[in-house]
Amino acid sequence: MWRSLICAVAMAAIPIQVQAAEQSSCAPRKQVVSHLAAKFGEEPVAIGVSDSGRLIEILADRAGGTFTVILTTPQGLSCVVLTGDSWQARPIATAGPDA
Repeated sequence: MWRSLICAVAMAAIPIQVQAAEQSSCAPRKQVVSHLAAKFGEEPVAIGVSDSGRLIEILADRAGGTFTVILTTPQGLSCVVLTGDSWQARPIATAGPDA
């Protein structure tokens, strides 16, 4: 019985730990962008709006170093979605008479 109770309590705590970890990488957008600029030299290089109205941004070191993807709610709370390195910007091909 004790083993079942301990397992149940441990399993119930997992979502709380995940939620706490996710919240630790969220802050007001201005604070997140300032931190990424100061610590990694990253600045916004791409932006879009999701179907749910959230702002999706990629911030990158223009020298081809690190990059970070953040998601910002309409209320201004930004969360780091993922980070990486070896960022490479690609030109967008435009359709025209010579395309």
